[in-house]
Amino acid sequence: MPSRRRTALPQLVALGAALAASPPAGAQQPASHGPQPPGTLACIQRIPASAMRPTTVYVVARMRDSTLQDALLSADALARVTAEEVQALLGATPGQLPRGEPAVTWLGLDADLLLTAHRDGRLTWRPDSVSSLALTQDTTAQAAAVLLGRALERLREKGRGYFWPPTVAVDSLTFRFVLSSAPYNRKGKRSEPGEPRAVPLVLVDAPWEEQVKLVRTPRITYPERARSDLAAGIATMHFVIDTAGRVEPASIRDPLEPHAAKLDAAMIPYYQAFVAAVRSGLPTGRYSAALVGGCPIRRLVQQPFHFQFAR
Repeated sequence: MPSRRRTALPQLVALGAALAASPPAGAQQPASHGPQPPGTLACIQRIPASAMRPTTVYVVARMRDSTLQDALLSADALARVTAEEVQALLGATPGQLPRGEPAVTWLGLDADLLLTAHRDGRLTWRPDSVSSLALTQDTTAQAAAVLLGRALERLREKGRGYFWPPTVAVDSLTFRFVLSSAPYNRKGKRSEPGEPRAVPLVLVDAPWEEQVKLVRTPRITYPERARSDLAAGIATMHFVIDTAGRVEPASIRDPLEPHAAKLDAAMIPYYQAFVAAVRSGLPTGRYSAALVGGCPIRRLVQQPFHFQFAR
């Protein structure tokens, strides 16, 4: 009787692993799933000053196509000079990290700036809340993105903008200026910025935060066909954890889906089976809700699920 062989799925594993290791960016970012519930918004308004600490806000350029390295380097350079222009707008001297208030508060960090650069030198931009769950129900959430846009307008008046790399063959590029912070937890420990390319932008007073934590592992069944063929892979999913620590089933998204056509045809059934298994089993898990200043909030989560055999 011939022995079964492990099915080789290098592309599926590689794509899944890359998504598991990287924050969502560009078209891979999940769509917004709406604002926070009224109870959360009311709680946020009551966060005491004692829960606040000076927190650094960063801006980083992200591009959907990571193979365009020269284009990303130019986007990084534009992020740096834009941050300097923001700091000048706020009255800072060179090398000084200014306070963001009152122009930007911690509630104004919930939108990215979506930019499109053209080979002919044109550059357009707009605030875009693609990757976040707004903590406010008005334009306050876009304050920092709007300030970045003002800085870009000043750069344009000075004849400065996006440098088009001669190695880039396309006629236009879309990228993001993503805002992030390095908050403190309730014990006063400061987190580190998630990306080495992040540029310090401003300081704002922000409440302590606690991230979503896994309490009970979801019951996810290994797909029978994949098990019988000894197929292995990773399904990295985006989903929302509500204020009670439950998965919102309607929020479950597969960021690899737009790239599934790049897989070998033989791999697609396994990929689809892994994703379906996660979709079905994920709501059986339990999590502790994210906290901001003691207020439970809805939060978008990215988590990889590994389908593999023990060695």
